Amino acid sequence: APGRPPAEAAGHPVIRVPSVPFRPWYPELFLGLPRPRIGRELDRFEPDVVHVVNPVVLGLWGTMVARQRNLPLLASYHTDITQYAKHLKLHFLSPLSETFLRDVHNQAHVNLCTSTPMVNSARGLGIDRVRLWPKAVDTELYRPSNRSAEMRARLSGGEPEKPLMLYVGRLSHEK
Repeated sequence: APGRPPAEAAGHPVIRVPSVPFRPWYPELFLGLPRPRIGRELDRFEPDVVHVVNPVVLGLWGTMVARQRNLPLLASYHTDITQYAKHLKLHFLSPLSETFLRDVHNQAHVNLCTSTPMVNSARGLGIDRVRLWPKAVDTELYRPSNRSAEMRARLSGGEPEKPLMLYVGRLSHEK
């Protein structure tokens, strides 16, 4: 993982890789840099499948490492990078990113998208084997019958009668 990841996740070590910020366009985004160590760590872990997220720099390396080892490859398409390129006024990257994304994603055995618009975006780029991967709230755990007046008062700053809004996601200037 690029940046400053935790040392472990779900009891498994997280391997940090050097990274560089995508400055000046998107300084909070850190691009992980490929290292041969990734292949060695993958061999040590002995995965059944490799999952690459938005395979650009580090994900492209993960794709190559998985293909070298003949491991099933799952890619997830969360971000329409072609639209980011336009938003960041890097228009020259749009045609390149379309070709790149299609070619890299089409190496995966399956490509998961987190919403129907992203499924349509991926398919529009010519990405094959696209499936919807709905990320959702656990409706058994989080349901109206489990509400708590105490929690509502806490979350609303002691004004439970007022509207309360919750956003779960990454905040960035383009959103």
